[in-house]
Amino acid sequence: MNTIPRMLILSLALILSSCAKDLLNKEAGNPTFSFDKKTHTLELKEGKTEISIKFSEPLTDKQNFKVFFKDIKGTHIEDYYTIPQQKDGHILLSAEKGATDVNFFVKRVNNIKSQGDKLIQFSLTKDSNTNMDLGENNKLDMNIVDKNALVGLSGMYFTTKIEGAHKHYSVYIDLSEGKVVKKIDGESWDLGFYCGEQFRVTLNQTKQVYATEANQTVLENYDESKVEDELYNIFSSYYTIGLEKSMDNNSGFIEQTKIPEIVADSETKNTYLIRISDNKQSYVSGNDGLIYKIKIVRDGDDYLLYYANLNDTKIKEVRIVKDPTKNLIHFSLSEEKILNQEPEKDKFDLIYTPFNNVIDFYNIKDVDLNIELPNTTYGTYFYNDYLLINNKSNVTAALVDHSFKTYDQFSGEHLGGIELKPEQYAVGSSWRNVPTPIKTKFIVVKDTENNYYKLRFLTLESVQGARGHITLDYELVKK
Repeated sequence: MNTIPRMLILSLALILSSCAKDLLNKEAGNPTFSFDKKTHTLELKEGKTEISIKFSEPLTDKQNFKVFFKDIKGTHIEDYYTIPQQKDGHILLSAEKGATDVNFFVKRVNNIKSQGDKLIQFSLTKDSNTNMDLGENNKLDMNIVDKNALVGLSGMYFTTKIEGAHKHYSVYIDLSEGKVVKKIDGESWDLGFYCGEQFRVTLNQTKQVYATEANQTVLENYDESKVEDELYNIFSSYYTIGLEKSMDNNSGFIEQTKIPEIVADSETKNTYLIRISDNKQSYVSGNDGLIYKIKIVRDGDDYLLYYANLNDTKIKEVRIVKDPTKNLIHFSLSEEKILNQEPEKDKFDLIYTPFNNVIDFYNIKDVDLNIELPNTTYGTYFYNDYLLINNKSNVTAALVDHSFKTYDQFSGEHLGGIELKPEQYAVGSSWRNVPTPIKTKFIVVKDTENNYYKLRFLTLESVQGARGHITLDYELVKK
């Protein structure tokens, strides 16, 4: 008779105890899993590091976990591998019943070169098959550092082709930041107004802009018959003989512009005819739609530009205000607008761009016209792949051959054996032999911050053979 009540009491006690435990678990929440820290460092010389995921309490049964990762800063994930091995962007980990943590390793490949500081971010997500919740540290930033490295980012990729157009971007590159800072339509502007102490105007050599003196003080009634023959003297799509006299000196020195320094006297004959070509087209006399007449006058610290099409009598005027943070303020004659599009003058080192250069046509035969050109004849030649340096901000460069040192061998101690040149064409086209870069040459650049880099191009085409897909490799060799 007394047994039944005791069993009933025991059962009720167990039920109440179980309910109390469930209620307590519900209030406390599920057990959690998270990284043991928010940041982690792998010293390059050590080569291997362990990362731990901690559990808030021992596991009651076997659990699987996924760790995802992504490259944040300059990391080539193929240069590192994980144990267990990663697959499809994640690592699968398994922990047995009773475990209080689970670990994995990150290890560098044995032959990886020093490439500067890197950052990989690992993250945890809750799986639908687990009864555990994410803890506070569900992301971990792993820094991979080389305390002895001078190197910045190790590579860069960019495209130059403007989609749907038969032209290319001008690509501005900052080596210290390791990125393309700006891409602009290389043919978007015609005149560049210098923002330094001098009052100078440059011609866009990516667009093949030419100038010749008009030799008069007014523009309204300019006589078309005075147009210089040299403005029409284009022999073929690429080769132009004699036109180097109608363009800026290809050195890029601001003192050597075709248009002399701008003065304040409006009565001087500072008028010019501007011929705008098209990279792969030939024009003949009479096509005056691409010829403008201009006059430029200094007004205090500003420029005043007067302009019109060759035969127009209505002259337009625009004021160009200098921006001390820039090298140039661009102006488009066809669009009739100021284009403040160049990056700040100390924010780029290189410009990858099409370019109209001056070359010696000695003994070159013009295959288009089947004529022999005179010996020692200079002219212009248009390049689709050309590297300019920002010499207006004191960037210098040198092309180095492997006969001196290979790219891998070259270091800061070898800088005394090369001559860095200040001309904007110091590198130019000499690094490539289309369709590939020259493997036995590389480039050394001193940037706007007086850092020294070595640089080599790896591709200028895509794997499908499309032009304008550029990959380069570079390293900082001296700060």
